[in-house]
Amino acid sequence: MQRIKKLFRPLIMIGSIGLSAFSGWQLSTSTGGRIFIERSQFELQERLVKVAAQYSGQPALEEAIGIELASEPRNWVVINSLRKIAENREVHLSVEIQEDLENADASDNSFQNIATECVMCAWDMSSCQLSKAMACGLTVTMTPIGDIAGIAKAGTDYWKGEAVDEIDAALSVIGLGATAMSVPSVGTSLIVKSGAGLLKFAHLSGNIPTPITRALRNAAREGIDWTGLRAVRGADDLKSVIRMDALTPVRNAATSIGEIAKRSSVDQGLYLLRISENVPELRSISRVAEVWKDETAGFLKLVGKNRVVRTTLRLADEVYALAFGLVGMLISLFWTTISLVVNRAAKRINHWDSA
Repeated sequence: MQRIKKLFRPLIMIGSIGLSAFSGWQLSTSTGGRIFIERSQFELQERLVKVAAQYSGQPALEEAIGIELASEPRNWVVINSLRKIAENREVHLSVEIQEDLENADASDNSFQNIATECVMCAWDMSSCQLSKAMACGLTVTMTPIGDIAGIAKAGTDYWKGEAVDEIDAALSVIGLGATAMSVPSVGTSLIVKSGAGLLKFAHLSGNIPTPITRALRNAAREGIDWTGLRAVRGADDLKSVIRMDALTPVRNAATSIGEIAKRSSVDQGLYLLRISENVPELRSISRVAEVWKDETAGFLKLVGKNRVVRTTLRLADEVYALAFGLVGMLISLFWTTISLVVNRAAKRINHWDSA
């Protein structure tokens, strides 16, 4: 029995070291070295439902609406999303808040204001939001003809040595090849196509954040053979002039914004794009929008964007295994040290007794 006890501690030590080493190796390879990974959609939905119940009370909603009404200019994407939260959860807003909403709506969304914004939008697209553009009858390119034209123009500009709109070209490539680029279903291809069209408009109107713009431009430079663009006449011609793996950030961004627009609205999609710091964060917000739909912008304001994005992630399993292995190793070292101290103390006591 004593021999088994002596073997037990070294075995725990060896096992803990082995588990720690194996988990560390897995953490740096199988998950790409990521400590955090995405939650499953089912787990994310459960958590977001709890978060929504916690933050959708009348005081919180009225405070958030009051802040938005007092801001200049007012963000009606967020305001309408907050109103939708109150409506869906049967939260009765105070008479004062309802009157403030009606007065602000009448002031900001009068026929005169909308007409003025339409003129400004047509004159300068950088001052134009997507919702205003669509309300004013300005079209967003969603057809393959527009994509082919964008690709041809990029190829011609490159051949002439002129400045090339790399982002527009990359989005045209993704839009044209949405069905041909191994997209698993027609529904998904339509989402990618619409997302690429919305990103085009956001790019022209200056509504894509700088980090995402940089990621799209870098992907375009690495993923497109610019010398071959002039010969592209359809989706079948794309395979010889692109590297789809390098264009993954462009496709991910188009997919994310397309999914957000489908689940909420195009103006909310543009707003959520504008507040995203990078393509992975935009993807996280699109997963949130699958649960919260047109309430997404409102809850991001109530809860805080960073906290919501963190909710979409969890620690990788390898992190738990590494922690378990380290704890086991520390416990083994602790008991080994205690055992050595006790044995030495016992030997000294026995030596004194015999003396």
